[in-house]
Amino acid sequence: MEKEEVVASEPIIVGETTLIPIVRTFMVCRNGKEGIAGFGGKEIIGVIVISSTGHRAIDISGKEVPVDDYTSLIPKLAELLWAQ
Repeated sequence: MEKEEVVASEPIIVGETTLIPIVRTFMVCRNGKEGIAGFGGKEIIGVIVISSTGHRAIDISGKEVPVDDYTSLIPKLAELLWAQ
């Protein structure tokens, strides 16, 4: 069994700028001869920056990417962004 989920984490407010971490969590379980083995992890894949100049998305390598890259993965994120 494998499960993966991408979510918007709790916003971080720094002055007049809001940072929204985009986090991927995953879990893998396998049935083997000696029982069940499982592992998982959690990693930040990017961040949304909301400031007076607008919305920007930055991936974990520091490259600016389209905001739609993350809103397509997390539909509720679009609602949050456009409400601001």
